[in-house]
Amino acid sequence: MKKYGLLKIAAAGLAFLLAGTLLFASSKPENTGIQVTGTGIVSIKPDTARIRLAVVTEDNEASQAAAKNAELTDAVIKAVQKAGIAAEDTATRDYSLYRQSRYNSNTGTNEYRGYRVSNNLTVTVRDIAHTGKIIDAALQAGANELSDISFYARDTSAAYEQARKQAFLHAQNAAEALSTASGKKLGKALFIEEYQNHSAYRNSADYVLEERAMKMSSVSTPITPGETKVSVTLRVVFEFK
Repeated sequence: MKKYGLLKIAAAGLAFLLAGTLLFASSKPENTGIQVTGTGIVSIKPDTARIRLAVVTEDNEASQAAAKNAELTDAVIKAVQKAGIAAEDTATRDYSLYRQSRYNSNTGTNEYRGYRVSNNLTVTVRDIAHTGKIIDAALQAGANELSDISFYARDTSAAYEQARKQAFLHAQNAAEALSTASGKKLGKALFIEEYQNHSAYRNSADYVLEERAMKMSSVSTPITPGETKVSVTLRVVFEFK
């Protein structure tokens, strides 16, 4: 009997806790009223470019492959700095040295093919109009791989503020349309949750190094950054009267 009594007390306590949880959940502002979402999107012009390029060298000796790479990389860094890039805007992103081999299906063995060294650099161009000139300077100095170019705006605070306002108006218009359709009046905003879509970057450009290297001329590589977009999505709960 004593054990049965304890079980009844425990069950009663659990029921009380569950009832309290449901009551608390239903009293949250985000779970009452009418819930809508709104999105604001603002286009801005990028003012900065980020170039990812590399110097790749090969040789039968690891030390020679590394020495060649060091010489060419130093020349590339000096060339882009001479073209207007600050020292702090050039950084090594990755460096690798490995032995190359290829599997020979006829002999069933891996054939040694020398060493490959890759020095990957990131170059930040703060005067976006000079992006093509910087690429050309790097290629002429010895860079032989370019993985991508990213364009972005350094200051997006004003754009995000504008996007927030657009998102709220979008949500409010949706809520007003629903309240009118249901025959009720719309009250004040009870709850707002923001989701930022980090789209301030715009990636660009397939870049054919071999073709550009053969046709290098006095005309800089044409680069068109276009526009970037920032967007904000809001989840808003409005009072429903």
